[in-house]
Amino acid sequence: MEGAAQSMGFPVNLAIICNWFPKKGRGLIVGIWASCQPVGDIIGIQLFEVMCKGKGKERWGSVFLVLGGLILLMSLLNQIFLYATPQKKGLVVLETASLWDNEQILEKGESQEKELLEVGSQSEEKLSFCRTIMLPGVFAFGLAYFCLKFVLYGVMLQLPTFLEEFLNFSEEDAAEIASFWGLGAIAGNVVLGMLSDFFGLRAPFFTGGLIAGGLILIKFSFAVDLELFSACCYTFSVGFFAMGAAIVMNAIMGDIAKKLAS
Repeated sequence: MEGAAQSMGFPVNLAIICNWFPKKGRGLIVGIWASCQPVGDIIGIQLFEVMCKGKGKERWGSVFLVLGGLILLMSLLNQIFLYATPQKKGLVVLETASLWDNEQILEKGESQEKELLEVGSQSEEKLSFCRTIMLPGVFAFGLAYFCLKFVLYGVMLQLPTFLEEFLNFSEEDAAEIASFWGLGAIAGNVVLGMLSDFFGLRAPFFTGGLIAGGLILIKFSFAVDLELFSACCYTFSVGFFAMGAAIVMNAIMGDIAKKLAS
């Protein structure tokens, strides 16, 4: 049930971001937004260690109460202050513009042509889920993304166990090392997303990030007698390249969705 509930948030958030920001600059914005996950992972791991340290694991439920309360608070704030489209604020965001272009956002009524464009876009027939999934390449792309997230989450969730049982790190050190996965993901999200915007190419950064992350992960899996610093470097690098590549793929999804809607 938790996974099903969380799965509803990602596509809706990505759609809202695509409504508010043009293609050239979307990679950076998606990268900054997607950093909420690794930030949450870092906070969650450290919060668990602080609240349960010296008290056994019987207090794990209290961690869920604190984090669940924060989620409810943020949901309420989104409900009150978030606008799904710029049109609801009387603005038009041009898909062909740049994030750093001062003309990307136009006041409603500033240009009659842009007003007609806005009205026309709102009146377009929306594609149903069944029609969307039947479009060429959509199902294959979705399946590839599923496999990618399956692998990344598997590695992320098993990382503390690997560090404790195979590399013989203490529980506290394993939690600290695992946090560097999140730090690397934050940096990779922003850097790779920004580079894909700057060069106007997303596929090379997605493919390159996956290859680099995969090679580092393979090398990490065969490592023995690692020092704390080396283990942190490994996890940071994998998070940077692998998670950063996944965020570039998110930007690609947004580009495809906006193109289909246009």
